[in-house]
Amino acid sequence: VYAPNTVVGPNNNSSTSSPFDRRDVADRYLTSFQRTAVAWIVCDRLLSTPDVNSATPTTVAATTEDSTLRTQRQFFAAQTLHAKCLSDVYQLPPASLPSLRDSLLNHFLTHATDSVRAPLENRPANRPLV
Repeated sequence: VYAPNTVVGPNNNSSTSSPFDRRDVADRYLTSFQRTAVAWIVCDRLLSTPDVNSATPTTVAATTEDSTLRTQRQFFAAQTLHAKCLSDVYQLPPASLPSLRDSLLNHFLTHATDSVRAPLENRPANRPLV
């Protein structure tokens, strides 16, 4: 998942390729990764990883950059899991579906704001979400 950072990152001083070419390569890599079976595990772990930088004192700029990168990774992971749930569930054994459901609900409750979470947590179990 982190390999595109080396393609698009600031340390790549290739004079023969434009930033658009590097971005295209990174996009193709990430798109192909999203189709793989291992993406289920990687994206689940990306969403489960706690903020490791919260206890480390850093500058405001570094904290903002870390927060932006973390948000981008979490968005990519959530978007990938959403797409895989719609089209790639066949990659998982049927016995793992309850675990998938529990993991997705846990991610939702962890990352959702209180205003979104409260109606779901306070509804009776036999009532639909909508």
